[in-house]
Amino acid sequence: MCSTMRKILMAAVLAGAALAVGAPSASAAESYPAGVYPNGPAAEAACAQGIQQGRWKACSYTFVAGGQAVLWVVV
Repeated sequence: MCSTMRKILMAAVLAGAALAVGAPSASAAESYPAGVYPNGPAAEAACAQGIQQGRWKACSYTFVAGGQAVLWVVV
C-alpha cells in the first residue's frame, strides 16, 4: 500500500472514531427520577400526563420490589 493511501485510510479511521466517541455524548439525554408509583400502569399514566402538560419531553419507568415502578423523566 502506498504512503498516500495509508494516510487517507488512517484519516478516515480517525474521523470515524471521533464521530463514534462524540455522537453518543452529544445526543444522550439525562434521565431523572420523578417518583415511585404503585404499578406500571400508574407510572405510564403519569408519564403521558407529564408529556402532555409539558413538564418533560420523554420518560420511562423501571420496576422495583413489590411491583412498584420508578418513573424516569427527560426534561
